[in-house]
Amino acid sequence: MIFAASTPLFGHRGVASVTGMHLTQGLHRSVQQKPNDVAVIDGDREISYADLLSRVARLGAVMRGAGMESGDRIGILATNSAMYLECALACAWIGAVLSPINNRWSPDEMAFQVDDAGISMLIADPAHRETATILAQRDSVVKAVVTDDYDERIESAEPIDDVYADPDA
Repeated sequence: MIFAASTPLFGHRGVASVTGMHLTQGLHRSVQQKPNDVAVIDGDREISYADLLSRVARLGAVMRGAGMESGDRIGILATNSAMYLECALACAWIGAVLSPINNRWSPDEMAFQVDDAGISMLIADPAHRETATILAQRDSVVKAVVTDDYDERIESAEPIDDVYADPDA
């Protein structure tokens, strides 16, 4: 069966979609097909697809608990790591927008981005904790900052359901 682009199809949970795809579909599919396979290697740490999905659902809960809603901008100030991937997927999980902050910029350039993008929450790895704290103090749009207690917050949160955000929305 062939559908024209204007023909509405209803994907998961009644969300209108031509393709029926969503931003976290690859993660869900990987968990379905190979839950115990390694999804991420970060230094000495290996994370399976099932564990990655659990961490993303819990980080989504942390974001929601900080007041983040669909469409809100969440900044990340970190180097390449499992944390970075988890943040990207958790933003999609709740329908938020990830706004990566270039860690090579000066604090003034970063502050401009935070203000210009309207970043409401800032997540930073331990190497960028000080800068994240300074950015949050300088800019009134940042409501929440997560740094050193990142893993503890994820582990203590109850997972939430995926909103199945449409990449074309």
